[in-house]
This record gives sequence, C-alpha cells and structure tokens, in this order.
Amino acid sequence: MEPQTYNVRHANDEDDCSIIGSCLAKFWIVLADSRNRKLKLLHSACNPNDNNVITTCDFTCEINDVCSVGAFRVAVALDDGFQFVQARSRVEFVLERKILCGHRCNGINSRNNTIYVVDNHKLYAYNIENGEEMPGEIYDAGDQSDLCKVSVSHKHNDNRIFIADRNHGSECVIVLQYQEGQIRDWKIVDDCLRHIRDIAFIPSDNPYGHVLILVENAANPFVWVSLSENNGHQIRQDFPQPVTGIQHPLSLGCSQEDTIIIGGQRDNSVSKVQLTAMLVL
Repeated sequence: MEPQTYNVRHANDEDDCSIIGSCLAKFWIVLADSRNRKLKLLHSACNPNDNNVITTCDFTCEINDVCSVGAFRVAVALDDGFQFVQARSRVEFVLERKILCGHRCNGINSRNNTIYVVDNHKLYAYNIENGEEMPGEIYDAGDQSDLCKVSVSHKHNDNRIFIADRNHGSECVIVLQYQEGQIRDWKIVDDCLRHIRDIAFIPSDNPYGHVLILVENAANPFVWVSLSENNGHQIRQDFPQPVTGIQHPLSLGCSQEDTIIIGGQRDNSVSKVQLTAMLVL
C-alpha cells in the first residue's frame, strides 16, 4: 500500500528532519521538526513532487509535539511550556502567547476549551483562553512511568483521554475516563507495545472507537486496538502496514476526516495515508 509521500526539507534546515508531531489545521498540515527546531507549514493539497514547505517558524529549543486548537491555530509543546502559534491566510506563522508550565511538556492535545499536556509522569489540563491550569495536575502515573504522548476522543459525550507510557518493560496505553466526578483508569497492555512512539484515537462507526499505536518495529510499526464496552479491546497487527518510504516512523497526526500523517526520524519526508486504505473499520 503506497501512501502519498511529501518532501519536507527546507532550504534553511541544518540537519535531516525529525518530525516528532503533526496536525491538520483547516487547509494546512503543520509539522514539528525537533531536530531543526522548526514548525513547518504545508498545504494539505500539496504536490508530492514539489518542495512542499510553504513557511517555517524557528524556535530556540527543541519542539516536542504540536496539536490543533482551532481552524488556523496550533499549540506547540516545549521543554518548559507550550506556545500558541497562528497560521495566517497569508501563509505565515505568527507567535502568540507562551504558557510557562513549570514542568516539561512531552506531548500535547486539545479538546473543546482544554489543552492536555504530559510530562514524564503526570497529565495536566490548561484552559486554552487564559492558559490557567484547570485544575492543573489531573492524573499521576507514578515515578516509574515515562509518558510521551496524549490523545483524546472527539466523539460526542465521550471524555476519554489516552496516554502513551513508554516505560521500558511496562509499556502501555493508559485510558482515562471521568465517571461520577472521578477519573477512572485502565491500561492497554500487550507484548507488541514495545518502544511506543505515538498514539491516535480514531473515531469510527464503532461506538467505542479505535486507538492506532505507533511502535518501534521495522516490520509492523502500527498496532490497531479496537475498543469495546467494559474496557474491552482487541489488538491487531494483521492488517496491511502503510509505511513505505518512512524508514523510522516517529509520529502520527490524525484528522477527524480519515487522514493520517506519518513523520519519521532523520527523514526528510512525511507520508499521508487514508485510514480506509489501511483496513476496514
């Protein structure tokens, strides 16, 4: 299965790209290039044969992740907080507020008016409008955890949050859900979840949805988890693997419109693949 692959190397890049995060904001694909410390903007209808980076935004520190917080706005996870950036119609990035968190931000995602970030051990929630913690730390995974990415469900009346824990020897996906005013947690655990890179919640006709997990596995980097009632789930790796052209997959960017963006480590390309081309949901 051949995805569309796009060149994302920019003329001012000093090194090969490492796309550690991506998101789709309106007509744009926004990439977080950690190795070159750049945010990169691509048009979603870009030509695979062209140089597709329309504009960039430089940072003085490494970028850890990026998520969409509106049609033309993203939030960038940094070592000491997160930065709001606007992608304007004149095809340029404009820096807005930076929120200093007092902790590291490894992964970032948003839902409604809330931004969720994870450091190595905890999940935090922040108000998008004013950057205030609401109520701040909302989940502690313990000192042995090594949290790296966070994803959320956008299904109606679904408040689930999914966190990737790459702690060596006990890798898992933590699923959080508010029930009767309290946070309940359970874990997706399997031997195939070694060296988790990224996760993405996938809405579908299945009322409980799916989780796509990216792992460091040259032969089968994608793990598909079908969720069911009472914390049930079925793990699959027996579907066609879409990555051909990204040698070391590093990140997933998912839209709500059946599109996945795959970024790689020390790779100057990203791939775009339709979920329906991966397997029948």
